[in-house]
Amino acid sequence: MFKTFFKTAVRNLSKNKFFTVLNVIGLALGMSLSLLFIALLFFLNRFDDFHPNKQRIYRVTTQVYDKQDNPRYASSPAALAQNLKNFAGVEQVVRINGSLYEDAVYGEKKIRMQGYFADPAFFKVFNFPLMKGNKATAITNPHTVVISESEAKKIFGTKEPLGQTLQLGGYGNFLVTGIFKDLPENTHFSFEAIASYSTLESHGQSGPAGKNEEWTSFKNSYVYFLLAAGSKPGNVERYLAQIAKDRYVKEDIKASFRLQALNKIVPGPELYDQIGPNWATWDFFLSV
Repeated sequence: MFKTFFKTAVRNLSKNKFFTVLNVIGLALGMSLSLLFIALLFFLNRFDDFHPNKQRIYRVTTQVYDKQDNPRYASSPAALAQNLKNFAGVEQVVRINGSLYEDAVYGEKKIRMQGYFADPAFFKVFNFPLMKGNKATAITNPHTVVISESEAKKIFGTKEPLGQTLQLGGYGNFLVTGIFKDLPENTHFSFEAIASYSTLESHGQSGPAGKNEEWTSFKNSYVYFLLAAGSKPGNVERYLAQIAKDRYVKEDIKASFRLQALNKIVPGPELYDQIGPNWATWDFFLSV
């Protein structure tokens, strides 16, 4: 019986070659796109899953009420960091400034380098291992920098990079104090170098926490923190709500602060002033 069915099917397919080919191609294309989509979803949902404390890492985002677009930003005022340090439920706080985009000059070599200025706690909160250097002290002092393994090879070749001096644009000379492994693909960050945040402060680009302009102009400024074990993010959000209420009472714009869990950044809502590649578009597909 099966043999008869098979012969009948082959006979019918041979009589309708065009539609047979069309259906086969459509089926193959549909299966290929489905598998690609599944692979992309799997990839996106693995973002930032390599951090040991990923369940306790949060980013502070800013909701601005400007009576027009009311945009929500991935960035937030750097001054918030000091407030969070004073809160009992927070273990570590990291300020990150994404404005490091300079020519790295070493001898006759000049290479464009992109990265961040960050607090020393950056390497405590996030798991970006140093191949060389001490992560506890590498970016403590002004004008210190750690660079990726690939950038170190481009700039120094076979020379030992630790202890070498790089000139980074208008910021002057930096002492290379560490080398980190090249970034994995599944991270929302994108950087080739991490320089000490204290460098910005020494150049007067990050002033006292009370300066009003820091609360209304915060482009490229990001605040992350590690929640203390056993603490609840809701307590931090209520604390930040009170800070916003007090801070923006006399400002032309109003703003509030929200917490975004690390595993909700990619895929996640579309925000202004993202720190890395914007994968928010995939949130649409996940919600379908």
